[in-house]
Amino acid sequence: MQNLPPDKYWHVDLAIKPKKSKAAESGTRLLQPREVDFAKAVRLYQQNPVPKMTIQSVEVIYSESSNTVFDRNFSLLQERKKNKHCDPQYPSGKVV
Repeated sequence: MQNLPPDKYWHVDLAIKPKKSKAAESGTRLLQPREVDFAKAVRLYQQNPVPKMTIQSVEVIYSESSNTVFDRNFSLLQERKKNKHCDPQYPSGKVV
């Protein structure tokens, strides 16, 4: 069994992910979400709804290269968070 990370708002159902060769050929793509992704978008919208507006449709923006960059940056930040040498150092002790 694969150990999946906890659900985050930027995660989408992996079933809609295109094959690697197609993603590389086409760059950024708009994909139709599955029901679980549509429900997630509606749930997040309900946290800060726009008056007199409703969600009519949802599309997932997919880019293999952007996902790779995001994953690398996220991992780097997680590593820094665990390392005391990477904590911000302020001479006065106050956050500016």
